[in-house]
Amino acid sequence: MTRRDSLLALGTLATTMPFTLHAQEYKGALIIETDHEESRFKIGKDAFLLRPNSKIALEHDGVFTKALSLLGGGAMAVFGGGEKKVHTKTFTAGIRGTGIYLQEYADDMVYSCLCYGKADYHAPFSLEPLLSLEAIYHDKPIQIVKTSKGKLEYHEYHEPNHSDDELRRLEKMCGREVPFEGYLKDKVVKTPYKR
Repeated sequence: MTRRDSLLALGTLATTMPFTLHAQEYKGALIIETDHEESRFKIGKDAFLLRPNSKIALEHDGVFTKALSLLGGGAMAVFGGGEKKVHTKTFTAGIRGTGIYLQEYADDMVYSCLCYGKADYHAPFSLEPLLSLEAIYHDKPIQIVKTSKGKLEYHEYHEPNHSDDELRRLEKMCGREVPFEGYLKDKVVKTPYKR
């Protein structure tokens, strides 16, 4: 992505709160960073929420995101369609039809909640699978940790650090409804997540 393309992407960016945007090329990506405020914004058919003091890199074509890299802090994303890549310091995931929340806790520890959709997790720069998940409603949030020996380990980890309403707001920005609404209407769900 060229600087001109990045600046054109700004025209499609809708924000609900102030944030710092670096519209410069960094490995072909648009860098978005928050200061002390939480920010929500939309690019094409995808919407994002960044926690305070967070930073992401987005590779996109102006309509669809191709890849999201968490460079620090916490981020939520909902995607309009197609396969995407998510990169963090401890894993890479191929995702489809997805709402996802990511939170970096240390250089070697990242929390990932596949809120809905499908994801295939593997080590960065590797195609060797770590695990595959399919979620309807926050089915298996995990923490992926890189051990001192460089091995990746994951375990179930329930952290009520994001809410259904945040997902609803992001999907609404894109003119969509969260896919779990029907699921919630059909079942009484007991969950650690705020609704």
